Amino acid sequence: MLKKLFLFIPLVLFLLLAACDGKATETVAVQPCYVGTWQIADGETFFLATIPPGAFEPDTLEYTGGGGSMTYTFQDDGTLVVAALPAVAKFDFRSGNDLSGLEINVTGFGSAKYQVKDDMIEVGPVDQSEINFVAKLDNEEMMNSTKLSEFAPLFVPPYTTARFTCSGDQLTLTILNMPGATGPIEFKRE
Repeated sequence: MLKKLFLFIPLVLFLLLAACDGKATETVAVQPCYVGTWQIADGETFFLATIPPGAFEPDTLEYTGGGGSMTYTFQDDGTLVVAALPAVAKFDFRSGNDLSGLEINVTGFGSAKYQVKDDMIEVGPVDQSEINFVAKLDNEEMMNSTKLSEFAPLFVPPYTTARFTCSGDQLTLTILNMPGATGPIEFKRE
């Protein structure tokens, strides 16, 4: 009986080790969906939100296109980084019978801390701003800023809180109470 027990114990240990391939299992922390780098997917909504409230009536601007790269990166340490390498947006501005061209150029990067509670993101004061925002109407400079807090959606006080939705490779931010906002800003995962 004792001899059978000595044979049984090694057999059980062998089967247990074979079942797990002898490899220790790792515990992997799952990142929240919003963590990562997000490319602006809807240039019109994003760049309309960069225009100071009251500068133009919303129905006088028509988005005609853009280019470049503009990203928001939500790091897992609570830092939000904006990068424009560079980003350009163009609009037609109609005033009566007159048609003018509005061009917005953004280059550089900036950052701030953020907090998340449920489906709300709140951004704190800007930590770093190495960015340049230039808006020209018919090649005449209207605004030139190096302060992220003067134009970037979600960074301009008091409009630093947004409701977000996130699923796979899509993120939307709806900035609360922001005048001139035409809808949620859409991003795609980079």
